[in-house]
Amino acid sequence: MNVLDDSLRLIDALAGWGLRECAKYGFHVPADADQRTILGMEFVLRHVPELIGRILFAEPLGPTAPGGVFRADFGLEDVDDLLLHNGCPLADYPSDDEARYRVGAPDFSPIVCAVQVAKDDPRRQIGNFVIFDGWHRSAAWLIRAREGHSERLTADVIRTMRPLTSGPRKNPSFGVGPW
Repeated sequence: MNVLDDSLRLIDALAGWGLRECAKYGFHVPADADQRTILGMEFVLRHVPELIGRILFAEPLGPTAPGGVFRADFGLEDVDDLLLHNGCPLADYPSDDEARYRVGAPDFSPIVCAVQVAKDDPRRQIGNFVIFDGWHRSAAWLIRAREGHSERLTADVIRTMRPLTSGPRKNPSFGVGPW
C-alpha cells in the first residue's frame, strides 16, 4: 500500500461516497463545492446508514489527528489485507455480472475502506482494511490485476480506534441491544 495523500477529512471520504451514490441514481450534482459536500453527506447518510454507523461506532480518529483519513493505493501484493464489510476476503468475492461488466469498463474512483489502528501509534494498522464502498470496483480491479493490468486500487481509508464490527456495540448506555 502506498499513501498518496494524508490530508483528507472524514467528511471528504463520506461525501465522495455519497456523490458516487448520487451518480448511480441519476441525481444532479451541483458545481459548488460546499453544495456538493452537503449533497454527498445527505445521500450517504440516507442510503447506507448501517454502514456509516459501523464506521462511526469504530471511532474514526479526530479531525486534528494527522492522517486520520488518507488516500492510498493498493497493489496485487496487498490483496490479502482487503476484506469486504461482510467479512469476505476480496480475493474470495465471486465474479458476478456487475464485476465482470466493470472489468471491461473500469471505474478508478476511490473506494472507501477503514482500518483499526493502534492506540499508541495511529499510523500502525491492526488487522485488515475493510471495504465499505466499492465491492464491484474492487473485484473488477482484482480481476484486471490478475490479468496483468498495472492499475492500482485507489481508496479513501478511514483510521479507527476500535474494531470494525458487524454492527453496533450492544451496550445499553448507547441505547442499543437487549436490556
